[in-house]
Amino acid sequence: MLIIEAGKLEKLRQPLIKELAAALGMASGQTALSAFINHADSQISAKLTVIREQFTGITDELAQLNKLNERLIQQSLDYISYNINVLSQTMAESTYVPKGQNGEDRNRRSILDTKA
Repeated sequence: MLIIEAGKLEKLRQPLIKELAAALGMASGQTALSAFINHADSQISAKLTVIREQFTGITDELAQLNKLNERLIQQSLDYISYNINVLSQTMAESTYVPKGQNGEDRNRRSILDTKA
């Protein structure tokens, strides 16, 4: 799975970032990409800037897709809820029923319309 692979790569990345920060004389808390861009020479800084822009674009696209997925899931849940309510509604009470019978009992319906 992609998430498991990302977790494995993150475990490999963390020690490398700490080692790189120590080699550049940076504090261990300053391991953001922008901090490395500021400490790198111009050629590497340019490459890191391109990578940062690509990464920002990808994360923005993922955020938009997540919002779309959220709306689609909510729409599906609303549709399912509506259908469940339609299927489980009781029918309107009859105006005319035979004497001695309760109209409510005759018209009550459920998803499983059976007798035990």
